[in-house]
Amino acid sequence: MNDKLPAPMSLQECLLSLNDRTQYSWGKKTLKRQKKGIKEILAICNFLITRHKVPEKVIGYSLGLFDMLAQKNMITAKIEITAYAVVHISARTCQSPITLKELLDSNKQILPLGKRYIPSEREVRKNFLLLSRKLGIEILSPGPVEYVDRFCAKLDLAKETAEKTKQIINKNEAESRIPSGTAGAAIKLAAEENEEFLTFRTVEEAIGVNRTTIREIYKSIYLNRVCKKLKLPPKIAEEAKKIVENTELSRETSGICSAAIKLAAEREGINISTSKLKITKIRKATIEKTYQKLKREAKASLPFFIQKLRCLNTFLPGQDR
Repeated sequence: MNDKLPAPMSLQECLLSLNDRTQYSWGKKTLKRQKKGIKEILAICNFLITRHKVPEKVIGYSLGLFDMLAQKNMITAKIEITAYAVVHISARTCQSPITLKELLDSNKQILPLGKRYIPSEREVRKNFLLLSRKLGIEILSPGPVEYVDRFCAKLDLAKETAEKTKQIINKNEAESRIPSGTAGAAIKLAAEENEEFLTFRTVEEAIGVNRTTIREIYKSIYLNRVCKKLKLPPKIAEEAKKIVENTELSRETSGICSAAIKLAAEREGINISTSKLKITKIRKATIEKTYQKLKREAKASLPFFIQKLRCLNTFLPGQDR
């Protein structure tokens, strides 16, 4: 928790503080405007708690931060933009980060409040950076581990799955610039290892990241995890990644990755049994079938003259018979 953040406040404390200040220094318009800001914060926080499983302590920290901004006359933007920025700062500092997309989804919930300005993502980000700089709060970019508990709660997964997900991320098996996508891909793999069924579509709906992005990160994590488990050289992992990238097969992502590792290892003269490649609930027959398809694809992609020489049973250096 950041030391420069104010202590959390209850709604009653925040309103009393506001009334005391406006009684002496500010007019009715300012009081009305700031009460509207408190309503906005409460509506946003209630939506995030019910829909996105954000902890309830975010409400107290958001009200405390809003009260501090009101005391210092730092509310310069529209009150709706300030409310979103305050909640975003509080969630980040409470180690329960939310994406701006999730934050702005609450517009649908808050619309019954009456006529209101709907801020854009750019406006909220700009105000968020401005306030954090003025308050001197150092807010680091959230890591994938910080998203895990909230995403697992949204997907109704067991605590064991959340712990395994954190282990996968902490072992540097996940490499991506999108922390929420990395968390989603790691959760998918951990759930499969714990025999909990999850589709990429389900993960996409829960975390708000495109499933194509999640699938690409998942492939990278899966390949790294299997290669580390079997103690294979890094060269094989790189070769397997190239095979996965170039293949036209799309179904059974874990099966494709396992088959790619087997094919890459075979090219380096290492034979791996199919049972060792099975770290999820995927069947051995599926891995073997995918392996044969990848082998045929690799053979078809060779230049025509090499295919012709292979038909004549001739041997080329660096190529298999």
